[in-house]
Formats: sequence, structure tokens, C-alpha cells
Amino acid sequence: MTEENNKTAFLLKVVRERLNILALSGSPNWDMKFITNALSGDPNASLTHWARVMDNRWVCSKDFEVKNGSSEPKFNEEIKEADIIILCGIPHSYIKRYEADLIKRLESGKIGLLIMPSWKSLTQLGYKGTELANILPVTVGNETWRGTSGNMLLPSLENSYSFLNLADDPIENSNYNNIFQDTDRSKFSTTPLPSEKSNAEIREELRSKYQDFYKVGKLKEAISAVEFFLTKFPYDTKGLTFAGNLYFKLTRFENAIKTFNQILEMDPFSIQALSNLGTAYYRNGAIDEAIESYKKALKLKPDLSVIRFNLASIYLKNNKWQDAIKQYEEGLRYQQPSARILNNLALAYQKTSDNEKAAEIYRKVLVLDSHDANAYYNLAVILNKKGKNSEAIQIIRRSLNAVEKDTPSYKNLSEMLERLTQKGPLH
Repeated sequence: MTEENNKTAFLLKVVRERLNILALSGSPNWDMKFITNALSGDPNASLTHWARVMDNRWVCSKDFEVKNGSSEPKFNEEIKEADIIILCGIPHSYIKRYEADLIKRLESGKIGLLIMPSWKSLTQLGYKGTELANILPVTVGNETWRGTSGNMLLPSLENSYSFLNLADDPIENSNYNNIFQDTDRSKFSTTPLPSEKSNAEIREELRSKYQDFYKVGKLKEAISAVEFFLTKFPYDTKGLTFAGNLYFKLTRFENAIKTFNQILEMDPFSIQALSNLGTAYYRNGAIDEAIESYKKALKLKPDLSVIRFNLASIYLKNNKWQDAIKQYEEGLRYQQPSARILNNLALAYQKTSDNEKAAEIYRKVLVLDSHDANAYYNLAVILNKKGKNSEAIQIIRRSLNAVEKDTPSYKNLSEMLERLTQKGPLH
């Protein structure tokens, strides 16, 4: 026998590449964050996660990257392709239209269903009396789960189910007790002794220390205190946010960036952390990273004008006029205009040679602030370029009555008036 006549070739058809998991959350929460982190290390798992971040706003992440948002998400195709579905605090109304198909796939064994505990009971979420409730292994009651996220306890009035209880093994239990028969059991008690401080008390005591230092202006002492706090409670988002903001205030931007990223590892939907991270990146000179952080925040909440104007200002300072215009105009849909924002928008239009639009906006600036030297000056420049020299002179004379004397702005306007009256068109 030889190797040659004992070899064969064949085609291998892969019928299933990865396990498709669909998670639907009524809000961002720590339980789904834990599951997401666990699945991120499994190359055979593909996770699609829809989370409701506001009443009318959902955000989708695909394989641990935020993809898009929607006010009315549709899960039909994703439910059909899913191998496992996780429901976490999602009202029944959002899955009602898919209920029949979901039950059919459950009963045929083609799909697995995991219902996570949430801050609302299944009755409050609208499941009582539904077709889905009829196939659940529990009675849909009115009482909410107790405990804290990641450590939920069954409602006290729920029926006891045998599959939730550990079998009592007297032999194992007696062996276990014998091991510790001469041991002080209080050392292993989860209830603190009267003289001991609870974990929560220690946390708040340490928190008050860094807050008190900050209140009296002792910033270096405050940052040392919060750094010590985070060695004890590294996943405390309030502490991390405080540290990140204080690092930023102390111009320690690298530390601020690291801290805001830590928050986002635990909660990728934190708009505050994304916004702060973008600003820290910008102040540290990382323009592309700043833009990306702001864009992610705006995906989650498009009507955040402050973030949108920050993004527009970055584009403006980097001569990306059209991008700046787009962001300023979008931001003004959600917020009343200010003279500063309108000045920036007008400048962007001016740089794209849309002088008509720029002049229109500069006039709006002067309605909001009749002392704005910048608007007077740029409006006069535009009018002069259009051959309206007399109107430009009129604007400058009006500005000299509005702008404070003995200021650089007043001097610039006076010099412009002199050039306009002596030479005519500006060059």
C-alpha cells in the first residue's frame, strides 16, 4: 500500500458558519453588557443587538460595533436568521408582529429563547395573556424582580420550580460542614458584623473625599483621591466620569482619553462619554478620532446640538466648509440660533463663495447682537465685492456707533471705513 492509492479529494460544504444571536433590550443595561463582553471573545458567535436608548430611538450594534439607529426598527429578517434570541426588558408590543413566527420556531426546536430579568415584571411589559406567555415555564406575574443588575433575585411571590433548586445531598452537606466544624463561621458570613462597614458605606465615604477636595479647589488632591477610589471600585461609572473630567480640566488629555474609553468598554451607548472623549481627542490633537467619537454620539442622539456644533467647528477649523455647513444647519433644527453659531455658519458659506447666503446670515447675527463687530466687518466686505460700496459704507458707519471705542475691533472698522471712502472697492 502506498500513499498515492490511499488519498482522495472531496468538497466540504459548510452549512453553518457562526451562531447567530439576536438580542433585544428595552434599554442599555449591565446584564447585556456582560453577555456582549462574553460573546466578543467567541469567534463562532455573531451578535446583533438592538437597544432602545430613548422612547423613539433604537441603536443597532452588529458584532460589537455600533452600526445604525432607527425610530421604528424591524426585526423580521433577523428573527428568521437567529439561532438564539435574548429578550431583556423589551415590551411585548415591539415583538407582537413576530410572535407567531417566533413561537413556531421555538416549538420546532429551531431557535433558543433566553428571557433576562429586568426592572419591570412581564405583566408590566405586556406579556400577560399573550401567546408567548402560554409557552413560558413560569407564571407571568405582576411582581418585579428584586436585587441589582447582575444579581437579580426571583420575585418573592413566584411559584417555586424544581429546576431552579439544588438537590439536597446530605452526604455532601455533612462532608462540607465537617471541614469547617472548628472554624469561626462569622469570617465567611456575607452579612457584615455590627462593627464593620458595608461595601456601600466604604464606597460613599471614599467618594465624598474626592468630591470634598474638588469643592474647595484642591484639584491635585481630588485626582489622587479619585484614583485611589478607582483602585477599590474600578467599574464605578460616576468615579470614572469624575476622573475623566478632572483629567481634562488639568489638561492631562491622555489620561482623560483612557478613562472615557474605560467607560465605553462597559457602556458603549454612553453619549456623555462619547462626547467627552471627542473633546479630549480634539484637545490632544487627534482630529480624526475626535470626529469619529462625535459621529458615534450623534448616531445615538441626533438632536444633540452641542455635539453637532463641536463637530462643525472642527470641520470649520480644518477648512472643510461643506461638512461644517451641513452640521451647523442640522444643529439649528434643534436649537435656537446664537450669534456665535450664525457667525461661523456665515463664514463657511462665505468660504464657499455663497455670498448671498452669507450676507443673509450676517444680517441675522446683527438682529441678535447689534454690537457684533465681526458680522459688520464681513457683511461690509461682501457688499463691497458685489459693488454695493455705499451700502457697505453705511454698514460700517452703523457699526462705529455700536461697537465699543478704544478696542481692536473699533480700530479695524475705522480703517475699513477709511479705505471704502477713499479707494472704493477693496482689494
